[in-house]
Amino acid sequence: MDHSSLFWLSLLSISTLGFVFTLFCLLKIYREQKRYLPLILLVVILFVEVVVQCLVKVFPSDMVHLLYVTEPFTMLQGALIFIYTKGYSQRSTKFEKVDLIFLIPFVLSILSYLPYYVLSSDEKLLDLATYGSFQADVGDSLWEWNFEIVLNSAYLFAALLQIQKYNFELKDSLSNIQKVDLHLTRYVIYSGLLVFCIEFIFVYLTFLGFPYSKMLFKILSISSFLVLIAICYDAIISHKYSKHIIHELDVNSDVVVESSGQVIKYAKSTLDQEASILLKCKLEQYMDSSKPYLIPQLRIKDLSDSLNVPLHHLSQVINEYFHQNFYEFINDYRVSDAKRLLMDSKYSDYTLSAIGFEVGFNSKSAFYNAFKKNVGVTPMKFKDQGYS
Repeated sequence: MDHSSLFWLSLLSISTLGFVFTLFCLLKIYREQKRYLPLILLVVILFVEVVVQCLVKVFPSDMVHLLYVTEPFTMLQGALIFIYTKGYSQRSTKFEKVDLIFLIPFVLSILSYLPYYVLSSDEKLLDLATYGSFQADVGDSLWEWNFEIVLNSAYLFAALLQIQKYNFELKDSLSNIQKVDLHLTRYVIYSGLLVFCIEFIFVYLTFLGFPYSKMLFKILSISSFLVLIAICYDAIISHKYSKHIIHELDVNSDVVVESSGQVIKYAKSTLDQEASILLKCKLEQYMDSSKPYLIPQLRIKDLSDSLNVPLHHLSQVINEYFHQNFYEFINDYRVSDAKRLLMDSKYSDYTLSAIGFEVGFNSKSAFYNAFKKNVGVTPMKFKDQGYS
């Protein structure tokens, strides 16, 4: 057995183990939340692509009928990630009929490959002889390859926008979002964009006759396996922390969308100006006297319960009078308290992380980011230079 065959068989073995583990984890959480179905389909697609690729490389004559079978499915990868993130931002737990539109590129790709699928075995073997060459990979398929890269990259960028929308809504309800902001999902998407960038470069290097195109092809195959593992880890983590807070993200549901498309928040609110001013004063007094911001996992619901006011009224006052969302509002108080502790000699032995935890932040990074955003310098620089 040559080194090339050994590489592909090793990749097949490792990918199989990763696939079984990933599928088991995803199916387990799928029973609780149906929104993970797109990820299950994506993992299956990635695994089948690796399997077909390995089998064709190791047993070309016996597996020639598998050549190009998985090509149309590459048109679905970005779309499935987009549908998954859309499910989070819209709190949807299942496929919608409108999602069927994402099948159009997939169907068109199948139609474009039909002439090849009906070839005889001898004709496919002849085609296999040029598989991986300039003519087969670039000369005949350059338009398709570019379309696949552009299409999937567009879906991934759209998925990032969905995550951004989801995070904005989190900040209207939670004071700490690090464990539920889908940051791991963003990293998976960034890695996917990186893979497509590599593939794009690979296409044109092959076009220019780059001698190491086969090595790059192996790198792309390994990257598919790594994405599969990343998807599993991401789903497990995001599911663990997000399943309890999805129902709390409808704070600002009383909105009106005008014919021009402009969204007006609180258009249906029953809170008049006099009542909102009283609520603002009541909120400020409570924040100063009770210091609820010291609770790391403080939610706007907790604050509304303590003040005995409707949650959407509290959100409206924070947005309109302080020009902040709940996340920013609470962290302003935490940063102000942290500044006081950093200048207090009684806390001179505290580490910066300890100061952050003392005022309600639940991680070092959250404390540093909020402090730098509010004050303009890091906590260390603030302490060392004695800012007031």
